[in-house]
Amino acid sequence: MIQKHAREHREKHLKQRAEYHAAKGNGDVAASIKHIRRMGRLKYDYQSIRKAYGINKQGLTTLDVPDPETGGRILITNKNDIHQYLLRRNEKHYSQATFTAFGEAGPGFQYINPDNPDSDQHIDEMLEGVFEPWDSASPHVCELLGALKCTVEQELDTSLHLSDFVSLFKTIPERTASSVSLRHYGHYKVLSKLDDDSYIRVLFDIVEIAFRTHSPLPRWKRSTQVMLEKGKGPGIENLRIIQLLEADMNWLLRFLWGRKLNHHARKEGVYHHSQFAVPGKLCGSAILNKVLYFDMLCQTRQCGALMDNDATAAFDRVLPALCVVTCRQL
Repeated sequence: MIQKHAREHREKHLKQRAEYHAAKGNGDVAASIKHIRRMGRLKYDYQSIRKAYGINKQGLTTLDVPDPETGGRILITNKNDIHQYLLRRNEKHYSQATFTAFGEAGPGFQYINPDNPDSDQHIDEMLEGVFEPWDSASPHVCELLGALKCTVEQELDTSLHLSDFVSLFKTIPERTASSVSLRHYGHYKVLSKLDDDSYIRVLFDIVEIAFRTHSPLPRWKRSTQVMLEKGKGPGIENLRIIQLLEADMNWLLRFLWGRKLNHHARKEGVYHHSQFAVPGKLCGSAILNKVLYFDMLCQTRQCGALMDNDATAAFDRVLPALCVVTCRQL
């Protein structure tokens, strides 16, 4: 009987969910039903793609690593051995930028080192465009320093709002993984949906006080690194590092860097007009531009070419100390 009336039960369930969302101020019932159906189709499509590619979310039980003795490769299946191999690999992987100009072993690190009491003065000089680099600085370093000059006149509004805090946890999937404190996203999600906002307000106040007083919580200083396969097999060079942060810290970074700073940079004209990963544009538009470009070449019978630069481990080479300087520029 349930299978016979499956469509009827589905429609009833959709209407109940839509009425709940509409009651919370998330649009009318018809729009909510349309949104739920669209998200359901997307979920089914991605499941079909993963199934077609043979991608499954099983744990890493085998690791394919180079064998320095034979020059070939060996398979590691012991849990502790896999753990040790990954630790050594990640330490080396994250140290790729150590000996660059502003890396920890580079000549420019002393000028941006957070532990150096004189670094604030040097950073201010960089942002003002009057910093004098060291004698051995390459032309590329000089070019970078020239680009660091601050041209933004309006200061970023860093005020935090409870409504934004609640909004994220209402919409984020409950299965989203958090860090080692065991503060599950489901806890925040339930509290954000209560009519009484006293509990979620306490959690928000903790985040705001820590942010305003420049006092990061001890659990914010720890993260969990998870290794995921890219779909190319268990080779150690084919694994992707995913870093899991605390749920409330993740919200703070999303809100300030992913939303506030992103919109502020666009408003101040920092982004180039050809960039697509900016507010108001779609990344898919970049692909569409390529297709249109090649179509025009074919129709006009002209010669042309496009070149894509994909830097290896680009995000893993980001220097946190230098990243802070570039963010202060905005």
